[in-house]
Amino acid sequence: MSVHGTLQPAVVYGPDGQPLHSWRVLLLPYVEQEELYHEFRLDEPWNSENNIRLLERMPAVYAAPGYKKSRLPPHHTVCHVFIGPGTAFEGPRGLPWSDFPDGQSNTLLIVEAGEPVP
Repeated sequence: MSVHGTLQPAVVYGPDGQPLHSWRVLLLPYVEQEELYHEFRLDEPWNSENNIRLLERMPAVYAAPGYKKSRLPPHHTVCHVFIGPGTAFEGPRGLPWSDFPDGQSNTLLIVEAGEPVP
């Protein structure tokens, strides 16, 4: 987000190197879901006992559109980001906005494709 000067990371890892949660959790305050964000235990995996119960409150912004929604398991999304060399999420932290010469409004960061994930 422009507030931080860089994109949020695609994945947040714990001290043991295990993934805890994705960019979708980090964006919650920016999609009018600050209350839900504060209920997440950010030091626990997304599927911990506390966090998994929040899945049923997945924001509509992450839901598939129209008829596609009925084809996905409940509380799943097909919103993904590309990660790896040459992408906006090529390292442990997202790139700075200055690395996007075409500007934020002309940059594709999230795609709606692939396998559904909770």
